[in-house]
Amino acid sequence: MSNEKWIESLRTQSRRLRTLKKSPLIDLVHDLPWVRIRDLADQFYCELKVDLELRFGKKYAPEIKKGSEVHKKVDSSLKRVNLRKLIEDIVSGKSLFAKFTVDFKFEDVPIVGELDQAFFREAKPLYLLELKSTNYNLDRIYTGEKIQALLYGLALERMGFDCSKLCLAVVKVRRDLAEEKYSKLASKVVQELDLVRSQESRGIGKKKLESEYIHFWEYNGLGELEGEIREKLNYWTKIRDPKPVQNPNKCKWCAYKSFCIK
Repeated sequence: MSNEKWIESLRTQSRRLRTLKKSPLIDLVHDLPWVRIRDLADQFYCELKVDLELRFGKKYAPEIKKGSEVHKKVDSSLKRVNLRKLIEDIVSGKSLFAKFTVDFKFEDVPIVGELDQAFFREAKPLYLLELKSTNYNLDRIYTGEKIQALLYGLALERMGFDCSKLCLAVVKVRRDLAEEKYSKLASKVVQELDLVRSQESRGIGKKKLESEYIHFWEYNGLGELEGEIREKLNYWTKIRDPKPVQNPNKCKWCAYKSFCIK
C-alpha cells in the first residue's frame, strides 16, 4: 500500500469518526457507532460481561481496578502526539513512539481502538506494544490478549501503513511495578526485541526482563482467527444474543455477577 493512504487516513480520521457518530454505517447493538477493539478482544474472556458493561457502565472488581490504575499511570507517562506532527515525524524516518487512534472496517463493521504504543523507524511501524498488568501468569498469553494486539496490527495495515516488518508484543507487568519504571518500559522492550531480531530472522517467542514478560510474534494478518472474529461480530450486528463464559472460575472475580442472567 502507498504511503499516501496512511497519511490521508490519519488526516481524515477525526471527520470520519464524527460522521460515524452522527450517521452510523450499520445497526449495532446498544446503538453504538462502532465496535471498540478492546471490547472485541474481551469477548474471548466473557461476551456477556462485555454486554453488561455496555448496559450498566464500567465496574471493577478490586483486583481489576488495580490493573486499570496501573494502565492509567502508564498512559500518563506517554505523550499523545499531534497528528500533523506525527505524520511529519514518521515521514522523516526518525525513530519514535506514538500513541494514537486507529480505525478500519471489517466486513462493513467499523472498528476503532487506541494503541498503547507503536514504535516507528524508517517510516514503518516496527513494534506494536500492548500493555497488560497482572499479578498472575505473566508468562502466559491468553487468546483475548493476542486478538487485541492482532486487531491493532490489522488496523495499521488497513489504514495503509507498511506492516511488512511489524512485530506484535504483549507486555505483561506486575501491578506493583515501580512508577519510575513506567516511562522507561517501552524503550526497554524495543531494545530487547531489536536484539532478538538481530539474532533471528523471524522473532517469535517469550522474553523475561526483570519482573516483566514480553510475548512477541511477527504480524502476518489474522490467519485462522479471522473466522472467529467474524463470529464474534454476530453479537455486535444483532444476529445473536451475547454468550456467557463457560468457565465458572471467571465468574468469581466478575464485578457484574449480581447482574448476570446466566
